[in-house]
Amino acid sequence: VSIESGSVIAGHWEYATDQPSYVLFLQPTGKIALFASANGVATFGKDTATPIQLNVWSHVAGVFDLPSQTLRVYVNGGSETVLPVTMAKPHPIAGTQLHLGNYPTQDASQASFLGLLHDVRFSSVARYTSPFKPEVKLTSDGSTFALFHLDETSGTTASDASSNANTATLKNGAKFGAPPSCSGSGGAAGSVGSAGASNL
Repeated sequence: VSIESGSVIAGHWEYATDQPSYVLFLQPTGKIALFASANGVATFGKDTATPIQLNVWSHVAGVFDLPSQTLRVYVNGGSETVLPVTMAKPHPIAGTQLHLGNYPTQDASQASFLGLLHDVRFSSVARYTSPFKPEVKLTSDGSTFALFHLDETSGTTASDASSNANTATLKNGAKFGAPPSCSGSGGAAGSVGSAGASNL
């Protein structure tokens, strides 16, 4: 698996030493991958066993569970990947950017997500530890440090539905638009954010 070849769904990745990083992204094969690093150098990551379906809403979640030292990827609420890791830092350094739909790769190119994003949530806990029924619209709680519904109809900013007011700015061609006629429980009425970068 390669971070450089994937298109970013959401995360924070830095190539600097001692910079905790993580990213959830879509591989060219259609499989979901989660990568994490405690120091920006040693990296843990793995693809899901099966690709997601095209033109169907999918709920994907990447989880780092500190107590059990595992990375987990869930697709539509089912556990697809469990990877043992050795990592002590679950979150990036305060004040650094989060990315939705894009991130600057090591060679300064852009790993743009060519698709639609709807409801992106960043949590400070391992929110899922077993299979679950995905919410159609994600909610905020005390463990949410950012939640973007991406249901704006125009403009260049996406509001944060958590209590932290982390407004996102759309860049690199990202825009709001009406969703296509996709099936699946992951869809919600309203507008969604399309491919591009939303940087906090």
